Amino acid sequence: MKKLVQFCVMFFFIITHAQNTSERLTLNFTDKTLEEIIIQIESQSDYQFFFERDWLGDAKKNGNYSNETIDTILNDLLSDTVINFYVLEGSKVILTKNSAIHDTIPESDEPIRINTEITPPVVVATDQDTEQEAVEEVEKIRN
Repeated sequence: MKKLVQFCVMFFFIITHAQNTSERLTLNFTDKTLEEIIIQIESQSDYQFFFERDWLGDAKKNGNYSNETIDTILNDLLSDTVINFYVLEGSKVILTKNSAIHDTIPESDEPIRINTEITPPVVVATDQDTEQEAVEEVEKIRN
């Protein structure tokens, strides 16, 4: 049952993600900063960007895109930067610096190990507390 639920959630996410990035854009610009290009994309589409302005810099870019997806455009525009992007919930685009966001677990030959051991709470005795009071606190938490 758990695997069925996981499959359904992943299937829904994949379908939603595929539909969300299928909007096609036509953009033409000369000597524009990334921020100006993002503003142009937002004005011509339903996309909404989230980012730190300081990350984008002042470099000027030229571009001519005809009937392209947002993925294609952003991959090209950001290829020479440390900025990554992730399209979320249809039309929200998150820009990150030096960090990529993945929507799947990377494949690996090594099995994924999950620590299922429950660590007991830690209570630190202060100058006012005695060791016995600290032990009593731990017992209260456990029960």
